[in-house]
Amino acid sequence: MTHAKYRREALFASAGRNDRCPCGSMQKFKRCCLNKAAEDRTRMATSLTLHQRSVNTLDAINYYFTGTDETSVFANLRDFMTPDRISEFFKAIATVWPADIDFDDSVRDGSDTLRGYFAGMVRPEVILRNVTRAALYTDAILIPLPFDLPWQFQDAYDPILHPEQHRQAVHRWAFALLILERWIRSGIVTLCPDPKDYDAALFQTFQKSAEARSQTEEFKKTAALALPYVERIFRFDHFRSWLSIPMDSLMQRLRTDGMKSEDEPGMREYVTQFRENDIFYLGGVVMGDGSLQRLSMPRIEDTSYICSKAHAFPFTDMPNV
Repeated sequence: MTHAKYRREALFASAGRNDRCPCGSMQKFKRCCLNKAAEDRTRMATSLTLHQRSVNTLDAINYYFTGTDETSVFANLRDFMTPDRISEFFKAIATVWPADIDFDDSVRDGSDTLRGYFAGMVRPEVILRNVTRAALYTDAILIPLPFDLPWQFQDAYDPILHPEQHRQAVHRWAFALLILERWIRSGIVTLCPDPKDYDAALFQTFQKSAEARSQTEEFKKTAALALPYVERIFRFDHFRSWLSIPMDSLMQRLRTDGMKSEDEPGMREYVTQFRENDIFYLGGVVMGDGSLQRLSMPRIEDTSYICSKAHAFPFTDMPNV
C-alpha cells in the first residue's frame, strides 16, 4: 500500500513554487502544473510513456549529481553524492515513477520496433555489458528500473528519510545510466519498472508460482548450473565493499588475519589502485554500515509477463537458463 504522503494529492499540496513538479516532468512546479486543474494534473502525470519517464530520470540524475561542468560529470558524481542530494533525488523518483502508473498501458510501444528485455542479474557492470551486446541484434532494449521506489518502503528504510542507506546503490546506478545517457534519450534503451510493484495481486500470483516451481527437479538442476555465475558476482560485490573500509582500519584487519608487516606497503598500493580504477567505488561506504543493495534475480513469471505486455523478446546473462 502506498504511504499517504506519497499519494499524488499530498505531493501537490506540499509542493512549493520552485520545487520539481509532482507530475514527474522534472520542471519547476510554477512552470508546469501549479495553475492546472486537478484532473489535468492527473492526466499529465499518468500519460507519460516509459521513454519519457526514463529521460526524466536522467534529468534528475544530472540535476542533483553532476553539476554544470560537462567536462567533469563523472568526477562530480562522487562529490555530489551527499545525503541531502540523494534525498531530493528520491523525491523526484517518487513523482517520475508514482504508484498509480498503469503498467500495461505504459509498457506498450505501439510500433513495429524489435524490442528486447534484459532478464538477468541487475548489476551495473552486467547491464552495461549485456546492453552493448544486445544492441547488435535489436532496435530497442528494456532494462529493469534499478532505483528503489520511496513509496514502497517503511519509514525505517525510506530513501528520502534515510538517504545514507542508499548512497552506494544510487552512485553506481547513476554512473551506469550516465554512460547509457545517449542511448536512453534516443529511445534505444528504456527503463522498465517491476509490474509487481503496481499490482499486489500480481505479486501474490507470481510468488505462489515461483514457490511451486522451485520444488521441481528441473528448477533445481537449472539453479545448480547458474549458481557459480551468481556466486562470482556476489563475491565481487562483497570484495568491493570490503575494500571500501578506511585504509588504516583495513590494514589493521588484514594484520589481524595474518598479513605480514613487509607486505603492507604492497597491499596499500593494491587497494589504492583498485579504488582509482573502479568506476563504481565510492569512498565512505563501509560494509555492514546499513547500506542497502537490491538483490534482483530474474524469474520466468516476471519475464514472461513483461515480454508479453511489451511485445519484446527476453535475453539474459544467466548461463544455462
